[in-house]
Amino acid sequence: MTQQAAEEAYQAISKFVNGNRMYGKQFAEALVHDHKLLQGYVIGLMMECIATMAAMPENQTSPQNRAAVNLCKTIVEAVGDYPQYL
Repeated sequence: MTQQAAEEAYQAISKFVNGNRMYGKQFAEALVHDHKLLQGYVIGLMMECIATMAAMPENQTSPQNRAAVNLCKTIVEAVGDYPQYL
């Protein structure tokens, strides 16, 4: 995957979330019906996002995303070193 492909994938997810926050459950249900190996890859991607947000410098957060950053920090503290091969 190229950097451009990763950016395009993120933009698609961002667009989905921006217009469809009420469909999180359906998104999660689609995940659990995907190929078992891909489920792990998706969770690994989500964990990478969580770890990256948890490491954000305080000056890059805002009142709008502070709760999300704090949740990410809590998850990283609870999980520790998750398997990087996810």
